[in-house]
Amino acid sequence: MGERIMKIQKKFLIVILLLVVLVGISSILISRYIATNIITQQITNNLINTTQSRAEHIKTFLNLEKEAVKQLSVGIVIEELLQSKKEEVDYLQKYNKVTNRLNNTVQVEKYTYDVFVLDKRGDIVTSSDKEEIGKKCTEHCFLREEKGISIKDLYISSHKQRKTIAFSAPIFSVKDTEFLGAIVFRVSPEVLFRITTDRTGLGQTGEAYLVNKDGYMITPSRFVDDVILKQKIDLKHIEGINPTDPSTVLIKKVADIVKDYREIEVLRVHTHIPEMGWSLVAKINTKEAFAPVTQMTNTLLLLFALILLIVILVSNIISRAVTRPLSKLHEGTEEITKGNLNYKVGTSSLDEVGQLSRAFDEMTTKLKKSREELEEYSKNLEKKVEERTRDLEIDISRRKKVEEALRESEEKFYSISSSAHDAIFFIDNDGNISYCNKAAMEMFGYSEEEMLNKELHKLIVPSKYYDQHKKGFTAFQKTGKGPAIGKTLELSAIRKSGKEFPVALSLSAVKLKGKWNAIGIIRDISQRKEAEEELKRLARIDPLTGCYNRRYGLELLDMQIKLSHRSKSPLLLAFLDIDKFKLINDNFGHDEGDKVLIESVGLFKSTLREIDIICRMGGDEFLLIFPDSSSKETSLIRSRLERNLSQLNKRIKKDYQIKFSMGFSEYQPDKPKALDELINIADQRMYEEKKKKKNKEK
Repeated sequence: MGERIMKIQKKFLIVILLLVVLVGISSILISRYIATNIITQQITNNLINTTQSRAEHIKTFLNLEKEAVKQLSVGIVIEELLQSKKEEVDYLQKYNKVTNRLNNTVQVEKYTYDVFVLDKRGDIVTSSDKEEIGKKCTEHCFLREEKGISIKDLYISSHKQRKTIAFSAPIFSVKDTEFLGAIVFRVSPEVLFRITTDRTGLGQTGEAYLVNKDGYMITPSRFVDDVILKQKIDLKHIEGINPTDPSTVLIKKVADIVKDYREIEVLRVHTHIPEMGWSLVAKINTKEAFAPVTQMTNTLLLLFALILLIVILVSNIISRAVTRPLSKLHEGTEEITKGNLNYKVGTSSLDEVGQLSRAFDEMTTKLKKSREELEEYSKNLEKKVEERTRDLEIDISRRKKVEEALRESEEKFYSISSSAHDAIFFIDNDGNISYCNKAAMEMFGYSEEEMLNKELHKLIVPSKYYDQHKKGFTAFQKTGKGPAIGKTLELSAIRKSGKEFPVALSLSAVKLKGKWNAIGIIRDISQRKEAEEELKRLARIDPLTGCYNRRYGLELLDMQIKLSHRSKSPLLLAFLDIDKFKLINDNFGHDEGDKVLIESVGLFKSTLREIDIICRMGGDEFLLIFPDSSSKETSLIRSRLERNLSQLNKRIKKDYQIKFSMGFSEYQPDKPKALDELINIADQRMYEEKKKKKNKEK
């Protein structure tokens, strides 16, 4: 007996020690794992925020430079110079005007150090750098006969050995869209260097830098000198990603652990700038990143050693206290097994062993009592069987009534759903269609056999939204909750023919046999959406002439004034009305007057540039807006309108002549005026011109 008790005591000690060791080591490993993941995620989030913020700064810089090139490229003065010959009398005047504008641009643009104009042969016609004028440009990428701004990646310029990013835009003639040449900005990349070398958020060992599509660094390193266009970076971590496709410009949720160009292990994330094919890389040394984890692990190991020593002492004391009453309990149970049910094994101990010993005594007493109750119960068993049989007959009758009511409810449901105009689906817990009404089949173009037991999302959800919808339904399967439950959402669906159309979706959750199912009602809202789009269009467009209406025209003018003020470029506007328009209406009818308005807008569109804006202010009054134009160009605009108007009158051959009166006003960034003041000036000048015409007729 003593040997058995000693075995229990040893087992107790071994189990406790194994449990403490297992729990302790597991806790340390789990804590280290969790801490590592938390630190990794925190560092990743910090690096992601850093790369995203700096990528946005870089994109903003590129867009500002592109906008500056675009504004200068559409100027009519450069077009006139490229279309002129040196022998012409006014060639020098045009040349000086363009050269002054280039010089002003270099002074205004902080990072632009050279701007020049190329003819279509590649010769530099004029430049802000006098040494470049007349030279042949060897960089053929500037002479693309395609519209849009192009950017040449960072390079070392041959004429000044200077790090440069070049922005260029083609120049076409307004009249026949002939390619005339190009305008080129040479820009210092200093702003990119400042963005990437900012140490904020990168600790003591972190850095950020740009890598071009060939894999070379194009911004300075924090730790190594002279790396620009010399240091090759391993880009294996972005293999398979197209950096020019915006849909693939993603950042990993967890940073990569790799060796950098110094052969030092780092945590690294990246993002792409698709327009340039650049990669923006941010990294930090793993030694600095995981220093808190190492310190925490050492502390936990020391604490575990102290706890293990305390557990050994306490376990020895507890095991002795437990085995002592067990010995007494064993003696009593041997007497009971011999058949002596009157023997009491209960002890006075208050612990679990004492409770167990007293439970043995209670069990013996209950066995005797149970035997007596069993005999009494057997006597009444037959009577209870008869009573239970009658209860079952009653239950069967009730069940038949419930089944009949359920059958009637189902018939009502199918009758209502089959006559409904909206599509009704019943979706089981696997996402498959278990029921659909006639309207659903007509709406999506499938037969009942093609829809039943098929996955709803694969049939009616466009492929680009499939993963998002499937993810939401996976959460619904477990909880019966989701962003669409109990709400009406407007989404895109797809018919069997492949055509997408807008729908309104209402979802309700139903729990059957312990699993969540869904009832969906879908309404085709194509006609409503088309009506909404038409209302938006009508809110901006004059219904008669097709040009912008007064309200939207004033919004556009306000935006152009702000853009002109920011870019320091002039803005010209004209207020115009049709002479003797009332007489045309009175003598030839309002339908003829409407034709005059339509012909006038057609004349404006064919005469003016694509960037010019045409608005009907009401009646026969129009507002014309000329971005990047000044009052010096009013005579050219007048002559073009009058020439084309003369051709229009000859073509339509009416008993009346269409004539315009117009007044101009100019917005100057250094002398700004309010919108209303600009319109009033142009309106007053228009009426002065109209008054002069009336005086001549007298």
